Amino acid sequence: MMIKTDDIYIIHNLDITKYKTLIDEIINLQENNVIHYLKANSLLFLILAQLFEDINLSENQMQTKSLANDLKFVNYAEKLILKAIAKKFCIHPNYLTRIFHEKFHLSLKQYIMQLKLKKARSLLITTELSISPSMYRKYYAEK
Repeated sequence: MMIKTDDIYIIHNLDITKYKTLIDEIINLQENNVIHYLKANSLLFLILAQLFEDINLSENQMQTKSLANDLKFVNYAEKLILKAIAKKFCIHPNYLTRIFHEKFHLSLKQYIMQLKLKKARSLLITTELSISPSMYRKYYAEK
């Protein structure tokens, strides 16, 4: 099991003896030449491959999680079209919808609506703005 906290990853229940052996091999490389450099890099890649295997992490999982997180940082104040967002990320709109739903358990449309409602609530609480559509457009035109 892997836990992420502020860019620190903690992996539980991992047999570290195989990693220690490989790390010791890297440390014991004494000479500073191309052969030892290449050997150290190959051992490092072996450690990473073993780690991916041990925590059962695939490339698809990493890309999907990263892409879903990146989707949350799109500028939702603009008028958005699903096809345009998908094009920005170079993916098919159906795939975008699916990975977003898998990660956040709601549709992209629902997420955008939640953001807009939170913003509207915040504006109602913190400003004297009217709730008329013309005032809303005027507020965002000034930004």
